[in-house]
Amino acid sequence: MGYDNYYDGFFMVIEYDEPKDEDVIYSNLFENDCYPKNLSTHQRQLNALNLSVPIEMIIEIHTDAAVRMGNKDVHHSYINGIHTRHQDL
Repeated sequence: MGYDNYYDGFFMVIEYDEPKDEDVIYSNLFENDCYPKNLSTHQRQLNALNLSVPIEMIIEIHTDAAVRMGNKDVHHSYINGIHTRHQDL
């Protein structure tokens, strides 16, 4: 999930941990409004799939949108209740 500065909207792709016949579980490209201006569409999809993401990730995505950040790859995770963040350079 993130902000796309070219489309000035948000995207989200959910993939399987292990290879499956299907490529992805969900993609923002499945939607009529592919790059919505807020995260509510993506949050509804996460809720429907019973998935959650770290609040730190949501805050960072909103910050990226505010400054129109592009081409950024960050991994957020929780391990034993502790948030970790790793940015690929």
